[in-house]
Amino acid sequence: MSRLAALLAFLLVACSCGGAMPSLRGQVARLEDQTVALTDPLGEPQCAGIFVSPRLIATAAHCVLDDDGEVNEEIAVGLRRDMVLRKGHDAWNVNYRGRLAYVSERDDVAIVRIGASLRGLPVRFGGQTAAGDRVLTLGHPFGLCYTPTDGLVARNHVGGLHRGQRWIQVSAPAAPGNSGGPVVDMDGRLVGLVSFTAGRAHLIGIVPASAVRDALRRAR
Repeated sequence: MSRLAALLAFLLVACSCGGAMPSLRGQVARLEDQTVALTDPLGEPQCAGIFVSPRLIATAAHCVLDDDGEVNEEIAVGLRRDMVLRKGHDAWNVNYRGRLAYVSERDDVAIVRIGASLRGLPVRFGGQTAAGDRVLTLGHPFGLCYTPTDGLVARNHVGGLHRGQRWIQVSAPAAPGNSGGPVVDMDGRLVGLVSFTAGRAHLIGIVPASAVRDALRRAR
């Protein structure tokens, strides 16, 4: 095969592979439909969550604790379609009531069950991650609702910063309001949930999807 023919064959493969990957814009739009806000009594977002079944939402366990560290059995949930602008800030006039179906403070995972009148679009679960995998996050940092960011998986950890449990280090910006929000791969599959950030560094610690799947099986 000549050099020109080899080059044309390479370009053809590269173009076909690039065309097969979903656009980032499409991924964000779909993720917005799957992601919710956990709101305070005024309807302002405090954390994020993701539908893992039509009536079950996964979020971080610390998102369902009150100021005294006690677990809230009832949680207010807001959807993208009901978001409004109030006094210059995103908020919700409609809040759905959810009840706690499972919580593990050790793994920092909670499952919230919503009423039969509401059915969400569940996310698909992903598999193992490796350093260099590109991921997308969605949350409500500082009340700025449905803000997407992207980054790379940096490393898989056991112990250290996350209570001796497995966690995934992701290089991406995050802030208060991102907690409990989804981290997905470029095919829209759940990699994990935002659990914590490391100071001002662009570093997110996420609970892996395997822990979310385990919590889902235990939900009552």
